[in-house]
Order: sequence, then C-alpha cells, then structure tokens
Amino acid sequence: MLWFVVLGIEDPIQKRTITSDVDLINTEALETNSFMLKEPDKKYSVKLNVQARRSAMNNVSNNTEVITATVDLSRIDESYNNRLGDILPLPIDLDYQTSVYTVLSKEPESVTLSIDKYVTESRYITVMTWGTPAEGYEAMLPQYDDTVMISGSKELVDTIDYIVAEVPITNATDTVSEQNAALRVVDVDNTDITNQLTLSASEITVTVVVHPIKEGIPIKPTYVGDPTDGYYISDVEVSPTHVNLVGPVDELSRISEIVLSAVNVDDLTADKTINMSLWDYLPNNVGLKSGDVANVIVTVRVVIETVRHVQMPLTNIAVIRSALDDNPIISYSPIDGFVLIPLSGPEELINSVSLKDLTAELDATNLERGSQRVELHVNMPKGVSLLYPVELNVVVDADGNEAIVTPILTTH
Repeated sequence: MLWFVVLGIEDPIQKRTITSDVDLINTEALETNSFMLKEPDKKYSVKLNVQARRSAMNNVSNNTEVITATVDLSRIDESYNNRLGDILPLPIDLDYQTSVYTVLSKEPESVTLSIDKYVTESRYITVMTWGTPAEGYEAMLPQYDDTVMISGSKELVDTIDYIVAEVPITNATDTVSEQNAALRVVDVDNTDITNQLTLSASEITVTVVVHPIKEGIPIKPTYVGDPTDGYYISDVEVSPTHVNLVGPVDELSRISEIVLSAVNVDDLTADKTINMSLWDYLPNNVGLKSGDVANVIVTVRVVIETVRHVQMPLTNIAVIRSALDDNPIISYSPIDGFVLIPLSGPEELINSVSLKDLTAELDATNLERGSQRVELHVNMPKGVSLLYPVELNVVVDADGNEAIVTPILTTH
C-alpha cells in the first residue's frame, strides 16, 4: 500500500493533449482499383487526449512515434466507383508502442478525403509555329509524332482543351528542326495544367520544312469530243485561272502550267461544269501557297450554232505564188464575182463578223494545166469556224500562162 502511495506521489498519472500527424497507408490499394486522391499532397493531423504516468508522458512529448495515427486506404474498394468526387470519411486508427498509454479521446475521429478515377489516355498534340519565314518562302505543315499519353485525375483530364508545342520559324529559308519542343497541357479555361498531370513525354521533336513560293502558275482547261449537231463550244472557263505553288526549287522549275484532264463534251446541248482537285496534278512534295484553294471549277459553255454567209469579192482573195516566173496570170470571172464564206459559231460572235475580219488565200504554186478545184484557205476570228470547205474552180490554159478563177456553186 505504501508503494502505491509513493508511486502516485513520485510518478503521478497525467493527462495531456498532443497533436499527431496522420499517415495514409496502403496507397497501393487505390492504384489496384485505378483510384487516386484528389488532393494527394494534403496533410492530416489529429489531437489526442492522452493519459499516462508522468514518466511515460515525457516519452510521448519527446517521441511522436510512441502513438501513431493512420488511415487505411485499403478500405476504399471497387464499390467506391459510384462515389467519385464525394467527401469520404475514413476512421483514424491508433497504434501504441506500449500499453502504458490510454487515449481518452481523439479529434477528429476520422479524416475526410475525396477520390477520383485515375486514367491514362492518348491525346493529340498540336504544333504551333510563331513568326513567319523570309519573304518568298512558306512553311509546310509540321512533322512530328502527334500523340502523347496523359495520366492523372479523370476530372482533370476531362478538362484538357489542347496539348501544344511551339516552334519559332522567323525569317527561315530552310528546314527548321526543334529537337526539344516542350509540351504544354492547357485546359478549357486556358490554364496551364501540365504540372498536375503525368505525360509519357515532356518534349517532342518537330521538323518544319520551309520551301520557296512560285506564283502565277496558269491553269489550263481542255475538252474532248463534240457537242450535239447544231451546238457549239463557245468557251471553256476555269476558276481560279492561276495558282501559287510551294515546293523544292527543282520541282517548281519543272512546272510552267497545270493542264487539267479533258472534259468530255460529246452530245452536249447545255453548259457543263466539273470540279477538279489540283492535288491530282501536283507532285507529292509540292503544295499550294497558304490561302489558295485546291478545288478548281471548269465550265464548258455550249451555245446553239449560228450559220451566216459572208460575201467576199474574188478580188479580195490573195494569191500565193512560188518564186518561179512560170506562174500563170490569175484573172477572175466574172471580174465582179464573189464567193460565199460559210461561217458557224456562237450567235453573238457570228453576227459581229464583217468582211474586214476575214482574209482568204488561193495557193497557185502547184496548179496544173486544165480545170481543177482548189480549196480556199480562210482566216477567221477566234471562235468562228468554216461550216464547210470553200472551193474555187481554176482553169489553166494549155500554155500555162493564164488561169481563170470562178466561184463554185455549192449545194450545202
């Protein structure tokens, strides 16, 4: 009895409130179920009301490991998939090194935390070039591995707007290669969240090819076939008429024009429009200057054919002679005679043609003695054609000294 009294006097029972850090244990259990803490760096603590002999209480003050406080994360299993983002209370467990301590109370009894799904997704990378190449040059599309694996909170990953790497190309005249282009992850609020996520690569290699520009390359439309009888191809239009190309110097030097595939106009009675792509006519390493379009519109204009006969005096016909002196003397019969020039083409154009727009030539270089038919060569405005050949009757006398030219009445 006396011993107990002395013990109570020399080593009395004391109460004390201490603060202890709370450790989160079995974090690997979260990974097993693809969970993660929304605030992984958050610190937790608990206030303990402890009772013990004074000698033991000194140990509590000097050694915080005498009583340890933990939260077991293995309590969070797959059943928590429907509680993502919720506030979860998990009890604080206490561990004593000896039994000489009694914890009368703890505050709080549990910690509150929140979990999210840990996801890994493949996302596309955007490369942005800043600055402009030297005048007369243009940058091609950047070349790079365009995906990266992103890991982190599903809630955070879902906010990603874009992943970008930037490459300067100011005044470039040749290929730009950036070996260590840093990746930045930007959310929908235009906030950089790169440091809150794990990326499979923090940098990528980007190559930007820079080529010279060749401007004003003409685009040539063509057609094949014939429209229905009585109709006429009045024009073949193309839009745009020219294009600006970008590519290696040696490739550009070989391109003077772009000739499009022929449009089939067989049996047409109305205009025909076709869309074509310039990409079908360019080498693989040649592209369009920024702002130019690849789509080309070809329109074949078809009009009803108009026929008109223009009277040309025989004396208007030029005679083609050889340099020899034995050419016959040409005379016309009648002297005031004329030949009909049958013209065909679009109505508006045909009606505008006058005699001064036409020239005709008679080839007298190979005339033979006697009567013969000689085809007249007629020069006409563009878009006008001869409906049928025009022939003249030429009679050379037996001596070959004189030739009389008379018109031939046709039955066309």
